[in-house]
Amino acid sequence: MLRISVLGTLLAFLSCGSPQQPPRGGLTRQAYIDTYVELLRAVAAASDSAAAADSTKAVLGRRGVSEAELIDFARRRAADPQYLASVWLEIETRLRAPPDTAATQER
Repeated sequence: MLRISVLGTLLAFLSCGSPQQPPRGGLTRQAYIDTYVELLRAVAAASDSAAAADSTKAVLGRRGVSEAELIDFARRRAADPQYLASVWLEIETRLRAPPDTAATQER
């Protein structure tokens, strides 16, 4: 239930707020996965929705990724649900692993 709430908060944040910037060429699969794993962990650790929004902005800024790039990645691959399912399976797998283990697997 917490995961649904965290994901809902993140998606709500990404779908509103500041104007979206145009994509800068698109994200790679790995950049998308790495960013979402960090975003979801940051939001899950936040004490409230304001802290979650601040954490989200910090993660995106640190990674140099915009909200528009995350959305664009999904939109460009919307015609291939099997591909997107494999991306989210990898995100889920990484979220289940301890953060230190996931960082080791990234390399």
